[in-house]
Amino acid sequence: MPRPRIAVLYVGGSIGMVRNIKTGRIEPLDSLIEIHRLLPEIQREVSLQFFTLSNVGSSEVTPDHWVEIAETIDKHYDSFEGFVIIHGTNTMSYTASALSFALQN
Repeated sequence: MPRPRIAVLYVGGSIGMVRNIKTGRIEPLDSLIEIHRLLPEIQREVSLQFFTLSNVGSSEVTPDHWVEIAETIDKHYDSFEGFVIIHGTNTMSYTASALSFALQN
C-alpha cells in the first residue's frame, strides 16, 4: 500500500531558522533539506513533498502570503491527502482564520 502523500508548505518562522555560529543571530535556513532530515520517522509513514512559499518571520506575513498559501493548496488539492503549513506563531491565528474562509467548500 502506498504511503499517503503530504504537502508541506513552508512560509517561515522559528522552526525554519538556525543560529549563525559567527554572529550568534537566528537566521532563516537556506534550504528545507535540514527540516527534511529531522523527520526520518514520519517519512516511513507518509511521503512528504516540500514547497517553499516564503521564508519570513511570522510578524512579516501579509494577506499576500495568505493568498499564495490558498492558491498553492487549491492547485495541488487533488494530488495530496493532506497539507501541513510551517508558519511562525506570532500571526498563525490570522493565517488560519484567513485560510478557513479562503478554502471553504
